[in-house]
Amino acid sequence: MDNAPGKFEVIPAIDMMNGRCVRLRRGVFADRSEYPDSPLEVATAFESAGFSRLHLVDLDGARDGVNAQFSLVRDICAATKCRVDVGGGIRTLEQVKRYLDAGAEMVTVSTMAVRHEKRFTEGLGRFGPDRFILAADVKNGRVAVSGWKEESETDLFSFLEKMVAMGVRRVLCTDTDRDGMMCGPALGLYREILHRFPRIHLLASGGVHHLDQVADLRRAGLSGVVVGRALYEGALWLDELAVFNESGGKDAGETNYPMS
Repeated sequence: MDNAPGKFEVIPAIDMMNGRCVRLRRGVFADRSEYPDSPLEVATAFESAGFSRLHLVDLDGARDGVNAQFSLVRDICAATKCRVDVGGGIRTLEQVKRYLDAGAEMVTVSTMAVRHEKRFTEGLGRFGPDRFILAADVKNGRVAVSGWKEESETDLFSFLEKMVAMGVRRVLCTDTDRDGMMCGPALGLYREILHRFPRIHLLASGGVHHLDQVADLRRAGLSGVVVGRALYEGALWLDELAVFNESGGKDAGETNYPMS
């Protein structure tokens, strides 16, 4: 049985590479689409449409472990009132602090939690668990790391059990085979995660391309969904999605995604 729905957010994603907005398919860097508007223009358009939260990803950082898009993240935090979470290449506590000082509300980490567990535990204590989103990116039932270039030996549910015991409260789960493919979300996987870990705030990512899928995720008890390609390519419209967020939007009902 699905969990009773609580607060639910639709969170637009802005994936950045070489200073541009891009979307990958299944996390493959060579299989990407590039879009003409700058990340800052996209962020302000999302805010104008009524969205109060953004999911930013530094793909260069995810691949190389450096914060190549830091200045763009800082500019977006300064130019909008949106709550920002940022991920991609955040593998040290100095990087965590840098992003939080730049205005990000939360950081999204995966490789740090898998490969540097002691460091991650220290970060939870130093900054607080609500400053972290654990990216449990899964491929073939195992956690993928380093920008999904590597499949670890870590089983997803064993990983989540350990992380929740350490104090993790927020989890973003992406089925990497669905990411960017607009083939539907991994609803069964999310239901199983919530069945085993009912107290976490779970975000879905990957495959969403229809309003009914968003509604299904909300009914299943998730805390939200990150939406990317479906917005950029017109399968979903901002004014349609705004109704799922409690605040609505100042231009909701007439604003769609601005890219040409």
